[in-house]
Amino acid sequence: SLSSFNMDPTSSKFFESITEAGDDVEKLAAIEQQQLQKYKLAVITVAET
Repeated sequence: SLSSFNMDPTSSKFFESITEAGDDVEKLAAIEQQQLQKYKLAVITVAET
């Protein structure tokens, strides 16, 4: 998940994590979408019970 990245742009680790992702950005985005969908479904399920 993107949350495992260091999201402080002033940090060198931020650039490292972005660079590491590199060509995987699209894959990463797809995974994030899947996680988001699962989260939404879980929230909906909890809300309905």
